[in-house]
Amino acid sequence: MINELDIVQGIYSILEEIGDSLPSENVIDTKELLEHNDWGEALDLLCTQLYEYDVEISSSTYEKIEWLGEKMEMEPKVWTILKDLVNEE
Repeated sequence: MINELDIVQGIYSILEEIGDSLPSENVIDTKELLEHNDWGEALDLLCTQLYEYDVEISSSTYEKIEWLGEKMEMEPKVWTILKDLVNEE
């Protein structure tokens, strides 16, 4: 079982990797959701914004998002929309 610290650290890690690719207000909104223990909403918002802004992500970032989503028992559609954004290099 995953604990809340793993979730929060995982999402913060993703934000560090891609945060500069998103508008600062989206990053702030995601962090605020984390601070209020709305981890699922935070990951959902992050995935939605990555998709809407067409942000390329590494395969390791995608795997991290997928792992977090699965551990939080979220619907796969939250992260599968990002498959086409994975940079295979």
